[in-house]
Amino acid sequence: ARAASAATGAFLPAFLSNVEGKNRQAFLDAGTKHNNPARLVHDSILRLYKQESYPATQSNIFILSMGAGRTNQWLGLNPKIAMMMESAGEEIDRSLERLLGPRSLGGNSREGNYYRLNPTLDQAISMTDAHEEMFEALETAAKALNGKVKALARILAENSDRKHPASL
Repeated sequence: ARAASAATGAFLPAFLSNVEGKNRQAFLDAGTKHNNPARLVHDSILRLYKQESYPATQSNIFILSMGAGRTNQWLGLNPKIAMMMESAGEEIDRSLERLLGPRSLGGNSREGNYYRLNPTLDQAISMTDAHEEMFEALETAAKALNGKVKALARILAENSDRKHPASL
């Protein structure tokens, strides 16, 4: 876990070797490029299911991208790196909205096939110091999403007949 979540700018890389003690390599969190992996999932679904009897297309997949929360106050992280990570995630969000169409929760049940669920956090989040106030802020943000989660569950249930099995 330390190697996969060594956020660039907040932690030094984790250096790991294989089981034989050879091939020592540095590992960092990929958040600077793939902070939102939804585009990787999209591309993989289209590639893996293109030869099936019911191939995946832009119109028959639905992607729900779930983030861990947004804030403009990342403590313990270089501001330039924080901005780079945030903008990379936002670009992926915009590209999927262009490809699949954005979905709102109150609109037509046949609108776009992409929705990003990423709560805005009211306070600064520390990348290096886990304290009780941070967990309380995350729990409050999660509870505020209950209505959206229920609306998304309803949309998925209502549209299960038109979505590709790989997207559910």
